[in-house]
Amino acid sequence: MNLKTTYLFLLSACIGFITHAQTLSVPNPNSNNKQVLDTPTVKPKYKVYGISAKFTTRKQMELNPDTLFQVDTGLTDVHQYDPVLDRHNHYTFLGNNASPSVPLFFDYNHQIGFNYGLHQWDVYRMTDENMLFYHTRSPYSDFQYVQGPKDLQYFKAIHSQNITPYWNISLSFRKYYSTGFYDHQLSNGYNFGLNTWYRSKSRRYMLVASAIWNTFRYQENGGLVNDSFFQTNSPNADHIGMPFRLMYATQEWKDQSYNIRQYFYIGTKEYKKIHDTDKAPITLYYPRFFVSHELSVYNMRYNYYDSSTDMKQFGNILIDSTRSNDFYRYRNISNTFSIGQVEYHPPNKEAAPISILLNAYVKHELILARYPTKDTTVQNILAGGGILFRTPFFKIHGDATIIPIGYNQGDFSIAGKIEFPYKIMGYNNVLGLGLSNQQSRPAFLDQNLYSNHFEWNNNFIRTRYYEAQGFLASDSFHYRFTAKYMLISSLVYYGYNVLPQQAQGDLNYFQLSAEKDFKIGNLHLNNSLLYQHVSGGNEISVPDLSFRGSYFYELTLFNHALVMQIGFDVRYNSSYYAYAYAPGISNFYLQNYKQIGNYPYFDPFISGRISRFRIFAKMEHATQGLFGYTYYATPSYPFYPRTIVRLGLRWMFYN
Repeated sequence: MNLKTTYLFLLSACIGFITHAQTLSVPNPNSNNKQVLDTPTVKPKYKVYGISAKFTTRKQMELNPDTLFQVDTGLTDVHQYDPVLDRHNHYTFLGNNASPSVPLFFDYNHQIGFNYGLHQWDVYRMTDENMLFYHTRSPYSDFQYVQGPKDLQYFKAIHSQNITPYWNISLSFRKYYSTGFYDHQLSNGYNFGLNTWYRSKSRRYMLVASAIWNTFRYQENGGLVNDSFFQTNSPNADHIGMPFRLMYATQEWKDQSYNIRQYFYIGTKEYKKIHDTDKAPITLYYPRFFVSHELSVYNMRYNYYDSSTDMKQFGNILIDSTRSNDFYRYRNISNTFSIGQVEYHPPNKEAAPISILLNAYVKHELILARYPTKDTTVQNILAGGGILFRTPFFKIHGDATIIPIGYNQGDFSIAGKIEFPYKIMGYNNVLGLGLSNQQSRPAFLDQNLYSNHFEWNNNFIRTRYYEAQGFLASDSFHYRFTAKYMLISSLVYYGYNVLPQQAQGDLNYFQLSAEKDFKIGNLHLNNSLLYQHVSGGNEISVPDLSFRGSYFYELTLFNHALVMQIGFDVRYNSSYYAYAYAPGISNFYLQNYKQIGNYPYFDPFISGRISRFRIFAKMEHATQGLFGYTYYATPSYPFYPRTIVRLGLRWMFYN
């Protein structure tokens, strides 16, 4: 741990301790201070220990701002700090934490509107959609730190506090840093988010705002010059010195998003006291309808820099033979006006057996897109809406969006889903069926690019996606089974020549996924399995099988004061022609010269929890050498070798 990081961690922990000192010294679980929200919170699927902090998401807030979820205070998965290695994700990267990543499955961009076309950092980015909005009765903080070989450092901090019973402010910070096990592989990234959530005392007005900054810096080594050198020297402990294609190249990604949403609610009235400190009853509006406006500003900047004078591996040199200094810029300013109904019923009253909720919106986008030799300013107008029809026997959810005017004119999306709830042994389960159809113009960078090594000017037609899926799920039994079929017409992909191309025919994609957590006494067997098959062409390359598992034994000691988990994680995917990586455009493309996969990774770990403090020790890739020396994360990019240990701790402050 370097001095700067040590100081940051200790300072954050001290701030959290001071902030919570009064609360922790005089706990009062029987306090009469009630929450603003009257409806019961959603019942969590894990154990909680009287924590007052609860959260929601942007999507759930739009549907019903009174539904909150309990913060997880359990021990499970505390050792899974990297989203690429998380058991719920099926991703791969360039062999170092917080490096460009790509999914091991096929999916498309479901968001209608302008798409610039860079997604290599999506799994690590903080966004307004995955940000959490909190409501707390007392300050809540969560600090996590992980350290390991090759200067690996991961730090996460969350602090949330209600300024008044009706106004919350939250801060979120994540830091990734690792020099990597191979030459010129340093990664350095961070996410910082600030959000606020305000509801007026009468609950007729709500404001939600957020500001997010993401930065990722990565040294590009271009992959191995010769794979055989790695495989014949893999038994050696030190991999430094193996020849890589690039030794002076770096990339930097920065984006910022600023969002402010305002809601005005109309509904039924009730006069009551919300808090004991209220002097007189106030008028409460139980929301039925809303009118809202959202202003969103998004900025993205990407730079690729290479000071090497030897650029023969790229073939083309279009601008400068002494260095590469490519940059891309993207800005999107949007205004959205919405109206709709809210899924809500007054407390202590049963919901109506049949309900219909409708919503509609109009959105305007102003886009500025740049690359080294061209600026483009375009606009879009989007219109859409949704319906939620609920009965005691089924629920139907439908959404539709169309772009009648603008750069993406003619793009549309239609999606519908029906769910049938049912009970098994008194526990809730759900069966769902869904259909969707989307037509989208290819991404901006797929159509136009002029950089130091790559140039194209394409006129691709729109890609069309037809999707059908069915699923079975249960929070009580901890499972979800999904079957999905997609028909893709005119797919745009990056071919063997690293250039974007468009498929001439239709592609068929079939996927089966299963997530099931078993518990046999104190033994936990958590599994995530993905099977997929592609027919009609070779424009999509994914493994037939991908598996993630976490198996551990949980025990409690000292009258349940100490909880421990001892076990291991395992990752595996079948052999396939994985996507190769092109540093000059930071994108993944098809290759047919090397298959990777059919190699299991085992990560033993031990973790423990005492009250609000959690700690773990983890050895990653412990079985290096037992299954050969072909452990590639991406062709020519080896996965890192056995790590001695990763140590991590997590400390939560709450009441």
